[in-house]
Amino acid sequence: MVSGQYNFKKLDQRIRKFVDDGELVGIQTKVIKNGEVIHYNNYGYSDFDEKKPLQKNSIFRIASITKCIVAVGIMKIYERGLFKLEDPIEKYIPEFKNPVIYFPNGKLKPAKNSIKIIDILRHTTGIGKIHPYLRNKYDELKHDRSYDLRTEIERMSKIPLAAEPGELWIYGPSVSIGAYMVEKLTGKKNDEY
Repeated sequence: MVSGQYNFKKLDQRIRKFVDDGELVGIQTKVIKNGEVIHYNNYGYSDFDEKKPLQKNSIFRIASITKCIVAVGIMKIYERGLFKLEDPIEKYIPEFKNPVIYFPNGKLKPAKNSIKIIDILRHTTGIGKIHPYLRNKYDELKHDRSYDLRTEIERMSKIPLAAEPGELWIYGPSVSIGAYMVEKLTGKKNDEY
């Protein structure tokens, strides 16, 4: 058995500490080597208030993992030749034509570059929450959720960029643009595609 070669005790201790310290409510770990599961464990709760332990079949939000799923969707339609990675996103989502950049002094300037599809994949769209003003704008969207990707994109497009497209890595919500592009180019909702 491959798992005998490894000591997962330290991993278990560290993950349990995340739960014990209140940093995370529930976590699942799974290590696969050569197609064999060599470690699997659940930590914490699927329902913290009721102290319901996390189970193998618990359903919970996957958050940033959706970025990976959307990236695969984008690359699948890229392989079909439906766009080029250097295409400006405004070609498919006109709401992002002529973006402006917010500066900490409150001034806005037109961006020199268009947001390109490759920028979505490498998190260099310029979209981000790196200034308090921009963080507040994105928090407003969170508190007034649309649950509709088209509406979310229209609302995001009205928020200024934090940086020049293509110049700065900013981890943030720009993957939603890629998800919307997938829907427009395939005619299917992301979960269907």
